[in-house]
Amino acid sequence: MTKDDIEQLLSECLLRSETYSLVITDLEGRYIYVNEVFKNRFAFVCNDFIGQPSFIAIYPEDHDKCLQAIEQVFQNPDKVVKVNLRKPDTSINDFYWTHWEFSLFKDHNKNPVGILCLGHDITETEKASRQAKEFAQKVETMIEEITDGFYVLNREWKFIKINTVAEQILGIPREKLLGHTIWDLFPDTPDYNYPTAYRKAMNEYVTVTFEDYRADLDKWFSTVCYSSQEGLTVFFKDITQEKKKQFALEDTTNKLKAILESTHNGYILINKDYKILHFNEVAKIMRYDYVHRILVINQDVRDFISLESKNVLMDLFEKAMQGQATVTEVKRTIQGKETWFEDYFLPVYKEATQELIGVTLKTVNIDDRKQAERKMKEQDYILRAIYNSTTEAITFIDKNFLVRFGNQVAKGFTKQFFGKEAQLGDNVFDYTLPEYQEEFRDYFERVLSGEHITMDYKYNKNYWKLSLYPVYDDEHIIIGIAHNVLDITKRKEKEEVVLKQNEALQQISWQQSHELRRPVASILGLCDLLKNYKNETEEMKSKYIDSMLQAANELDKIIHKIVFLANENEYDK
Repeated sequence: MTKDDIEQLLSECLLRSETYSLVITDLEGRYIYVNEVFKNRFAFVCNDFIGQPSFIAIYPEDHDKCLQAIEQVFQNPDKVVKVNLRKPDTSINDFYWTHWEFSLFKDHNKNPVGILCLGHDITETEKASRQAKEFAQKVETMIEEITDGFYVLNREWKFIKINTVAEQILGIPREKLLGHTIWDLFPDTPDYNYPTAYRKAMNEYVTVTFEDYRADLDKWFSTVCYSSQEGLTVFFKDITQEKKKQFALEDTTNKLKAILESTHNGYILINKDYKILHFNEVAKIMRYDYVHRILVINQDVRDFISLESKNVLMDLFEKAMQGQATVTEVKRTIQGKETWFEDYFLPVYKEATQELIGVTLKTVNIDDRKQAERKMKEQDYILRAIYNSTTEAITFIDKNFLVRFGNQVAKGFTKQFFGKEAQLGDNVFDYTLPEYQEEFRDYFERVLSGEHITMDYKYNKNYWKLSLYPVYDDEHIIIGIAHNVLDITKRKEKEEVVLKQNEALQQISWQQSHELRRPVASILGLCDLLKNYKNETEEMKSKYIDSMLQAANELDKIIHKIVFLANENEYDK
């Protein structure tokens, strides 16, 4: 892991610290990162710490203590282990006292890659503590010179000594503290660590180091207490800024881990030499399913790409190394099934200098999308076949009155009447006769309000059936208008023929029921007279025959009229 890689995992404020030493060792105890504070302080030990064993900057007698602290870190990977270590001074017989917090340093995949050590110089506090034990009579002078808060409690838990720094931190003048018990002034509750720590140090004659948070002050304090002849000696200091930096680092690290591990996409960070710097769990699973190999940090990424796609992917990688983001679709066989993926090659830059330091390979499973696209194409082909097989002109118009679909019949209509086929995105009013535009705009508005409109109308010599329907999406929200037009001229002509035939039949029926019956009745009556009145004179019989002839001629005219009407309105005309 390079320095740049490590710094990407660390908080910027921590990297800029001018007080705290920041050291990271690998799992074998060699330095892989030191900040400027540490480097400058211990430059006399080594010019370049990277790759050197960490013990070169630890006092020999504290090596075992350091190893024990590291062992505790591995036993408690999610906790911070605190330890005081002596550091060598320029003189072989001298040393620094330093306080350190050890914690497990993990990569983005939660894999341990080393030990993170955050420390600061406590030589002054340690010396003051030791001098206080040895020279109690000099405490009054010494405690005012140290930068830590300091006070002493006697065996009755009363304040007997206090320095100015402690007064300032506690926010209480020393005259209100001296002679008063600590339990009268500060809460003796499990909400704080100091009651238990003070009693342990006082009763067991041991040194206890702990941290406490004062909610009323919104501050963190680091405290060292030990039992002395006078009672309990306490050193403490405000570590709020250090804790905020620590929390910021932890928060940044946790957020980054959470983001990478919560996604369904695979991420692999690769340096310029094709070495894998980091990967998330999804990428690990994807690559194993594909090439049956487990991703390993510092391994060559080309070992995890199949031979048939290596040239293409490496070409995209090289483009990304030149600053060009690229993406490609690739079909891979996963567990015997062909699955579609998208591989993104994204250049990665160092935030401070914008130097290109590597490439992120992002892999996205798009198989569901590809299957959906295939089904949509199949459905589209089917729908288009259905729409184009009808004699009805079908057009879909969106809420902005733009054409979003038109079948072949609809395109033929616009070509016939307007000289061009309607194209997707055209305004529907470009294909509406000017004299009808206002009327049709009203129709469209009504349909967008949920109304169905169906009507027949005549233009030139043709008859048309117009149907307008609202179109709904899956949530039953109107998204446009179905505009259907059908040429019904032949049907209308047949209807007119039928109407004329019905009218003719009605006239024939009237002729039969009214006019035809009159001469027939006359003939029947005259026949009855000739038959039943045989004694009539010849002159009367002749009149009967003349009347019968006249009725027959009238009947013949009516029959000719009926035949004419029938011939004029034949059904198959």
